[in-house]
Amino acid sequence: MKQIAGFVGNGTIPGVVVGLGVAVAVPLVAGIMIPRLRPLARNTIKGGILIYEKTREAAAGFTEVLGDLVAEVREELKEAKDGGPDQERDSDAIEGEWETENTAASSGGRR
Repeated sequence: MKQIAGFVGNGTIPGVVVGLGVAVAVPLVAGIMIPRLRPLARNTIKGGILIYEKTREAAAGFTEVLGDLVAEVREELKEAKDGGPDQERDSDAIEGEWETENTAASSGGRR
């Protein structure tokens, strides 16, 4: 009797009873809940796939635009290095701006 009182007193028997109750309840609850949770899981996965696809499309569009910009800049740098038409146009525009600013400054701000 002293040994049984020791098991009850230190919580062993109640712990075993709770453990057995959980072991029996979990499969019962899972059997009831899994069919009800399946549609929720399917919708969650479906939403994740749709978000992934939209994000992938957006990233592809961004990559294409960025690639086009890089190609344009490389072409401009190549033309500038070779002394192409862009270099002359840029230097003319800079000279025109310089003349406009100097004229405005020398006339007291009037054009």
